[in-house]
Amino acid sequence: NLQQYFEFCQLLCLVQLGSLGNIIPVLLEHRVLSIAVAVTLDEENLQEMGVADAGLRRRFVAVMQRISEFDGADGGSVLETKPHVADGCINQNQGTGLSSDSSDVINVDDLYSDAEEDACCKDSCEGGGEAQLQPSHSDCSSNKLGVTGSETVPPVASKSLMVSNRQASIVSFVANSEASSKLLPSSNSFSSWAGSGRPPVGCILDCPRRCRVPETNFCVDWFKSSVPHCRAYFLTHFHADHYGGLKRSFKDGYIYCSETTGHLVSAIIKVPENRIRRLPMNTEVTVDGTPVTLIDAGHCPGSVMFLFKPSRGNQRCRILHSGDMRYNEGMASDPSLLQAVGCDSLYLDTTYCSPQYCFPTADKVVAFIVDTVVSQSKIANTTFVVGSYTIGKERCFLEPAKAVGIKVFVHQRKKTILSLLNLGADAETLLTTNQREAKMHVMPMGHVTFPNLFRLHRALASGGAPQQIIAFRPTGWAIGDKRAGPKAAAANTSQLNGVVRESKGAFTIYSVPYSEHSSFPELRKFVRLLAPKAIVPTVNAPTLDKAGALVRQLLDQGTMHEHMD
Repeated sequence: NLQQYFEFCQLLCLVQLGSLGNIIPVLLEHRVLSIAVAVTLDEENLQEMGVADAGLRRRFVAVMQRISEFDGADGGSVLETKPHVADGCINQNQGTGLSSDSSDVINVDDLYSDAEEDACCKDSCEGGGEAQLQPSHSDCSSNKLGVTGSETVPPVASKSLMVSNRQASIVSFVANSEASSKLLPSSNSFSSWAGSGRPPVGCILDCPRRCRVPETNFCVDWFKSSVPHCRAYFLTHFHADHYGGLKRSFKDGYIYCSETTGHLVSAIIKVPENRIRRLPMNTEVTVDGTPVTLIDAGHCPGSVMFLFKPSRGNQRCRILHSGDMRYNEGMASDPSLLQAVGCDSLYLDTTYCSPQYCFPTADKVVAFIVDTVVSQSKIANTTFVVGSYTIGKERCFLEPAKAVGIKVFVHQRKKTILSLLNLGADAETLLTTNQREAKMHVMPMGHVTFPNLFRLHRALASGGAPQQIIAFRPTGWAIGDKRAGPKAAAANTSQLNGVVRESKGAFTIYSVPYSEHSSFPELRKFVRLLAPKAIVPTVNAPTLDKAGALVRQLLDQGTMHEHMD
């Protein structure tokens, strides 16, 4: 409509003025069509969307950050939205102690509402109406999928402490570029990789190579276009860069996913239940004649890896698609994942495939947040803020809140989404939509800024303004900040590499290296564990050369030991 057109033109003008024209095709592909959506993106989002240039990512986020902090002379903001009051929220009509002048009006909902989430929901509804979130109670048994016993798989490659030089020399590289049509020369190449085998040729021409499953008609994390001959669409997890393009009118086949992801697809995007196939974890099922196993990916609630075992001639090959994945030591003993040792190909999440990304384990970062909250909560009238995504980062606010025994304020929509994640009864008791009874607040990651902390402080003034607000931005990109290091951590808290502490008066923001993607050392461990015959990078690999460079870094013998601690 006309309003959306003007919003998009406004965004294009800002992008062009910032000399960021190269990012426009990416914004169009991922339907980032307004400033309100663009300001929610951080560097991690942009890298997942395919923006490989780190400088471009930083400049874009910086420009959007300045825009998000801008208020017009008339008090209106470029991010202004219609007032909406969730239960227990404070708005201009609830006695904030502010004057009625428009320049002083604070709509607190703006601090908590996720613009990107709203846009996705409205797009999914197609009629422009509000998406009503209703939990789904379907279970795996209703899908009536055949469950089979273990398949006979090719002999597993012997496990060595290192990926051998011979293995490194025969690894095949495949970029996620649609223009790429064949592997680099390799003695281990698959003759039918490009689709000349069982699947009809047309079935692989409409989605990137990273989303195709060789020897099948399957697609993984691709909904931006209808794929001829494909009836099985696999979704690794419920993040917008993976389900982008999926609408409630989906009728091209069936969506195969985990139980949690299925609930989210049904409740938020409103895809009909008869189009969703929730698969059990760690159980081999048969989809269109191909055995498939779902394995926990450790990325966010409901995230999975898919282990496919399609037929190639008289044998079964093994193809592991990691989706977005965070490696942990427990994976080394996971029986389902060990079936993929020596697999024919590994589609790997290479978001942090660079030696500079050597951040602490998720447990250590959560422990740092808990220690900080416990210490600072001893100061009267301290309020905490934690950045989050639509789903993800839940540990960063639930565990410290539980340790201190405080309530966590979330927007009503966020609370409904969290109720679909099977977080347990303890989590439910910690969450509230009454802002006044909470000492911790959850905001979209891009909203954790000093201007917004100031707005929150003013909004809470009528109930007794907090003496201090301490916020956390849990993102792996914190490790790339030159200011990060042990000395950046606050006094009287655990020392942790990669923490950046910034203070302005009564407000403090900790950028902590908590990521739900694997660090570079963890990627090496994962590859060493699986010893795949071929690796397909799925992030930051727009060309064969860049894909090859990523894989060579993973297999580099000279630096392997340096990053295995």
